[in-house]
Amino acid sequence: MEAIEEYTKAIELEPNNDSVYISRAIAKHDMQDLNGAIIDFTKSIEINPFEPYAFFGRGMTKTDLGDLEGALEDFNKGLKLNPDDAYAYIGLGIIKAEMGDFEDATLYFNKSIEIDSEIGAAYLNLAQIKIDLGNYSGAIRDATSAIELDENYTEAYFIRGLGKMMTQDYEGALEDLNKGIELNPDDAYAYLFRSKIKAALNDYSGAMADLYKALELDPDLM
Repeated sequence: MEAIEEYTKAIELEPNNDSVYISRAIAKHDMQDLNGAIIDFTKSIEINPFEPYAFFGRGMTKTDLGDLEGALEDFNKGLKLNPDDAYAYIGLGIIKAEMGDFEDATLYFNKSIEIDSEIGAAYLNLAQIKIDLGNYSGAIRDATSAIELDENYTEAYFIRGLGKMMTQDYEGALEDLNKGIELNPDDAYAYLFRSKIKAALNDYSGAMADLYKALELDPDLM
């Protein structure tokens, strides 16, 4: 809230500074004021329609609000201004995956990697698609690439663990889930997932303990 107040003061001093509107939009997004973020990104675009990041930010916010068509339009507008925006391709890929168009989503994530091979989110999203398509070995490879870029990438451990579980590498899956839970001990689904792995390893007391922990964190989980 303090950051938003500071940006508001800056806007009062410089009402035509598009960058400050972008900064306040990001702060509002972080505070889950998504509609407020849309307003600020839009104001930034009205002041300066040639800043690609404003379109990217508004596109990501629209994605969070479920306005997938509007997000697609914004990402494409941003790419016209900056065709080498790897993050915009990730945004397009996420939307296409949400729409069930895994083929186009894969193309966009690969395009992002072609532009910048060091963005873990592109590999992570590719891994998720491969999980959905049953390509578990491919998912493990892509999740591993994400982890190599960021050893604290919690979601990548969970997805790689799922791939390992589906290929019956239960010990490897347990190792990944342990690491993921170490990084994020408040994820109820992670405990539920780990309980299934422990059950497959005949650790029934451990499986029940994880199940109880999952329900403690989220009573509506099951």
